[in-house]
Amino acid sequence: MTTVVPLPAARLLSVLRILDKEGRMATPDLARCVGLDEPTLTTAAAQLGSHGLSLGVDGVWSGSADLLDESVIEALVVARTRRPCMLAVLGITGSTNDDAREALAQASAQSTQDNRIRVILAEGQEKGRGRRGRAWQSPVASNVYLTQIESLRGGPESARGLSLVVGVAVAEALERLHGVDVSLKWPNDLLVGHRKLGGILVELSQAATHCHALIGVGINVRVPAYAAHLIDQAWVDLESCGEFPPRRSEVAAALVSSIADALETFRASGFDARLRARWQTRDPFFGKRVHVSGQEPDFVGTAQGIDADGALLVDTDAGRRVISAGEVSIRLVEEAS
Repeated sequence: MTTVVPLPAARLLSVLRILDKEGRMATPDLARCVGLDEPTLTTAAAQLGSHGLSLGVDGVWSGSADLLDESVIEALVVARTRRPCMLAVLGITGSTNDDAREALAQASAQSTQDNRIRVILAEGQEKGRGRRGRAWQSPVASNVYLTQIESLRGGPESARGLSLVVGVAVAEALERLHGVDVSLKWPNDLLVGHRKLGGILVELSQAATHCHALIGVGINVRVPAYAAHLIDQAWVDLESCGEFPPRRSEVAAALVSSIADALETFRASGFDARLRARWQTRDPFFGKRVHVSGQEPDFVGTAQGIDADGALLVDTDAGRRVISAGEVSIRLVEEAS
């Protein structure tokens, strides 16, 4: 049996963009436009079908993919937040967090501390990453990958609890948009049941006179079958959580708007008791026995939520442990055994 190799990310995106614009195109014409031979394009029918395209018996491709629409996202964000937005939608990139870091390096301090919401999105990532350096699978035109830039006027110390605040904002946005119940696993995983829907990676960019948080968010919207086997943990996407998943542009706009609103509250009050309580109600591990790895040595205890600094509290036979570093893994005891 012949092994079918999926189209590379850049070629795949080219096909999707052309069909999105043209609506219909014969195989020879489409192959020529994207620099492929006809057999290669034809053998990619299953992959392209995952993105809403189909090849008719007449050899004509039709359909359109769910591509991000920069103008739609920006209009929705501005309408919801009443704030100006500086937004960029990239094609295939390494990592939106890295792109944001580069953008900051090229910008002036004054231009990065105004009232604009600053966001970078991408159709796909080749070096997407999560916590602890783990690869974040980022198939093309399937999910939402974004980085929102936040100026930290109080320096790095003012980022305390920020990833938890963003988690609440993202969970609430998805519930309003799609009606899905989202829980939050410390410090930065978004779950539906016990399966991962998305994650958050907050990194800091420190310059001589200013500091910024790079708030990376990845949400599974519609994971294609050809990419599913690359994910090394239990996962879920919005499509499997409801009959009619929202368009990716709508998801992106909802996330950006909700994060922007949460950041305004965070700037004014920090990680206060109200934000802590909103996170706590979504903690699926509270009061349960957990296995904590990444500390030396690993240990087992009962999760007791978070403290005023956003640190995880775990009661053990030897006393309470306070875990402030995110470089650990938390699992229910029955999952870890």
